Amino acid sequence: MTLIDDIMLPQAKDLLDTYGKPATWRELSPTYDDETRETTFGAATEHTVSVSPPSRYTSRLVDGDLIQAGDMQTILAGQNLPFTPTEGKHELQIDNDVWRVVSVNPVRSGKNIAIWKVQLRK
Repeated sequence: MTLIDDIMLPQAKDLLDTYGKPATWRELSPTYDDETRETTFGAATEHTVSVSPPSRYTSRLVDGDLIQAGDMQTILAGQNLPFTPTEGKHELQIDNDVWRVVSVNPVRSGKNIAIWKVQLRK
C-alpha cells in the first residue's frame, strides 16, 4: 500500500459506513443447460454492505445503450470486501428495490481500490 492508500481506503469506508445506506449485495450462481439452452440460478451468496444513496445519471450521459433512462449509480467502498464486484452475475438490493449490476468501475487511490462506482438497472 502507498501512503495515500493508508489514508484514503479507511476514509472511504468510514464515510460510507457512517453516511451510506445498508444494502444487500447478491452473488448469483448461474448454470447454463446445453440441452434446454436455459440459464437457471441457484442459491445466491449475500453480503451486507453500505453504499451511497443511488443517484440518477445526468441526461447528457444517457445514450440509450451503455447508460439507459432509469439507470442509477452508487458507490461501494473498496476496503475489506469479501467479494470482488463484477457485472452480470450480481444484484444489489437497496431498501425494497432490487437492481441488476450493469457495470463496475474501480477507482484507485494508489495501488489499491478505494471505491467501486457501480451502475444499476431495474
